Amino acid sequence: MSAPLLQVSSLRKNFGHRMLFADASLSFEAGRRYVLSGPNGSGKTTLLRMLAGLEVMDGGIVSFRGEVARSGVLPMTWRREIVYVHQQPYLFHGSIASNLEYGLRLRGISRAQRRAGVQDAPQ
Repeated sequence: MSAPLLQVSSLRKNFGHRMLFADASLSFEAGRRYVLSGPNGSGKTTLLRMLAGLEVMDGGIVSFRGEVARSGVLPMTWRREIVYVHQQPYLFHGSIASNLEYGLRLRGISRAQRRAGVQDAPQ
């Protein structure tokens, strides 16, 4: 059995005095599909946002491809591979092309590569 692609242990997350996660652990294997279900307010979105690096954990250990992060913020290299797709997508003002180019700029893609990538996108 190979090491999990993504593994979380001792995950903690609080919102004020409300503890959402206390010592939670989970593991995801490459090539498998998973379903995350639960009632409203149970922390599904918060968990996914933390795994994508969009929300800071209050504690825990995360391992991705065998590399370990012990702080509440995940490395930027992980954030380029772990993607969270929002339930309600949003766009900034401007064209779709400018929205796509913005995301590529945040990832350090050169202006020439961004423009080429946006032009090559399906219409």
